Amino acid sequence: MSNKRLTKADILRSTDDVTYEYFEKLDGEIPLRPLSDGEAQKVENKQFENLDIDINPKTLEGATKEEIMSKVTANVDLNEFLGDDYEANCLACKLGIAFEEEMTIKEVKALGPPGIVGDIANRIYEISGMEGAGVEETLKSFRGDEKG
Repeated sequence: MSNKRLTKADILRSTDDVTYEYFEKLDGEIPLRPLSDGEAQKVENKQFENLDIDINPKTLEGATKEEIMSKVTANVDLNEFLGDDYEANCLACKLGIAFEEEMTIKEVKALGPPGIVGDIANRIYEISGMEGAGVEETLKSFRGDEKG
């Protein structure tokens, strides 16, 4: 463990760390940067904006994960949930693609081929240190299949 003392500039600079990432579907590299904590929160909020989970706080006291999961009620409209995930991926791309001029959501949605927005967003989540971002990881968590 390092005892390096960081300055305000050091910790704010992390979102300026641009790396060029290769995408086979595009046959080229694009500049990506990690999301800030605030940006990551906006993306996560977008992912789960239509997820309705009912939790009784009394059921959480001293309960195991299995007991809690058996008492949690989740109402999920899969179409809305997948749509939210796509919108969150578009937002992540808008924020994390580091061209000199920021892309708009409309431009991100116009990217091709199909699936590239998800691929780019997943790489942005990775370089941002966002563990388990996205629909696939969330569904695994609900099923109790966290190892993949």
